[in-house]
Amino acid sequence: MREFKRILITGAAGFVGRHVVEYLLTETDWDLVCLDGLNYAGNFNRLTNLYRRIPMPPDRMKLVFHNLRAPINSLVRKDIGDVDAIIHLAANSSVEYTLKHPRVSVLDNVLATVNILEYARETDTLVEYFSTDEVYGPVKRPGDGFSEDAPHNPSNPYSAGKAAGEDYCCAYRVSYGLPVIISNSMNIFGFDQHPEKFIPTVIRTIYSGGTVPIYSSPDKKTAGSRYWIFGYDVADALLYILTCGKEGEKYHIVGEWWDNLSLAQKIAQIMKKPLRYQMFDFHSSRPGHDMHYGLKDNKLCWLGWNPRTGVTEGLKLIIPTYIPDEP
Repeated sequence: MREFKRILITGAAGFVGRHVVEYLLTETDWDLVCLDGLNYAGNFNRLTNLYRRIPMPPDRMKLVFHNLRAPINSLVRKDIGDVDAIIHLAANSSVEYTLKHPRVSVLDNVLATVNILEYARETDTLVEYFSTDEVYGPVKRPGDGFSEDAPHNPSNPYSAGKAAGEDYCCAYRVSYGLPVIISNSMNIFGFDQHPEKFIPTVIRTIYSGGTVPIYSSPDKKTAGSRYWIFGYDVADALLYILTCGKEGEKYHIVGEWWDNLSLAQKIAQIMKKPLRYQMFDFHSSRPGHDMHYGLKDNKLCWLGWNPRTGVTEGLKLIIPTYIPDEP
């Protein structure tokens, strides 16, 4: 089991980063360097709020502003200081945005990763690279899943950028001996998620009495599906992989399979409100997206990790935080 004293987390002010930082602050005694470029999804308030909720010395969590489209120069390196490992979360994860602006995925998901790998190579630092189920493309049937040795088959600029990031990690390991571990997850839900994402959208729409769009097969009979996992479970898995995972390996972090209609119905049930929805032909309304994604997590289960929070339990925790306070 690896032991660390101080680690660097990129994308720390993002949605996943917020869960990872909070979890590591409460579950470890590590000092954290939280680096973020503050794009559309980054917000340092997510981190500064932790000072009020978690007792800690003021220097235990250091915030560093840097856009990883640029290399980590000597000034930024001095600001970061010495670290024992890097959890590389920083990315542009908006499929919609990268479909409209494909170069952004190259800059934020490929070039940024190369810049982190270069920094890690120069400092001989272990990197845990956080990737996505979308690098494999769609599964043929709902509930199916790809194993860690499946080939990449990306279908949009976002997933292509993340797949390229994985390939660069492997190349740096082979070419330079850089210690690297890759982890892939699927749809994550939790606190402080960007409002464009599915679950916050469904909560707000149900609350306001609107109609929830459910993307489906062309005949509008089969809803799209994903595996879903709670943000703190992802943080727990990343910690487990970083400390116990084998260098050079890839691990899948897998939660529960839900089709989007059943998930919206569960949210409405928890909120005790009616669900109004409309099925939309997925392929014509969302080009570049896939109907069904899925992963198998055999390697991580064999390593000894399983998620702690079910989807229903997690929804009950987060739904109140997305509902506006009554005047």
